[in-house]
Amino acid sequence: VSGIAAPPSTNPRKNISKFLNVSGTNWVVISINYSAADAANVVETSLEMYRYNTSEWLPLTTTLDTTNNIISANLTTFSIFAPLSSCGTFSNSTTLQGDIGPVNATCITIGADDIIFDCNGHTIFGNGTAEKAVDIQDRNNITLKNCNIHNFSVAVFVHNTQNSTFLNNTVYNNSNHGFQIEAQARYNNFTSNTANNNTNAGFNLDDAQNNTFTNNIANTNMHGLSLTANSDDNIFSACNFSNTVWDIHMDAGANGANNTFYLSLIHI
Repeated sequence: VSGIAAPPSTNPRKNISKFLNVSGTNWVVISINYSAADAANVVETSLEMYRYNTSEWLPLTTTLDTTNNIISANLTTFSIFAPLSSCGTFSNSTTLQGDIGPVNATCITIGADDIIFDCNGHTIFGNGTAEKAVDIQDRNNITLKNCNIHNFSVAVFVHNTQNSTFLNNTVYNNSNHGFQIEAQARYNNFTSNTANNNTNAGFNLDDAQNNTFTNNIANTNMHGLSLTANSDDNIFSACNFSNTVWDIHMDAGANGANNTFYLSLIHI
């Protein structure tokens, strides 16, 4: 067992700077201790042991003890190993190479402006109690695209974020909202997204202004679109809403003004 001076890239997974090269001919159980500081930028409960097979990182059956900060795996093939997490804070553009889940906490936190997070058609799925799949707060010029997300409270949380693009994402079976767009989220574009079968709203706007929604679908939610608290001057074009209570719901006292709908199919 030896350390690694220059480990292979783990992108898009997050590492905790623990890499080992293990050689042998039979099998061995390996356990790695880590500190709270090591796990500061990852979702600790998503840590898994991975093996590098000279071209990619492959997950192993893992035992994780978060009380004592120990991660273990039974090794029968020898190579380079590391504890990695698919969830954490991402400050560079990232393309997913596989599905993530089940996750029991907020998974993807966007940690910088001007980045692209491309799920590449892969799925992020929660365990039913996880809060958010993607958390974007106080950011500018973010692109989130090609994601399938389900089984969280909120799939995509957009807070005080501007000039960003949400493209070709499908969010479904979440216990609160599909998209939560709030706190002066402005000048964002939502294009070709689908929000189905979420318990409350497919798209919930709360103090969100000047956003453009084009070719979005929201079906079998309680509300397709919910407008609350000064959500003004938004444009909805070529959207299709068919939901169980209201396709468009405005809370009493919401004061939403100058929202424009055209070429949209709304079932009443």
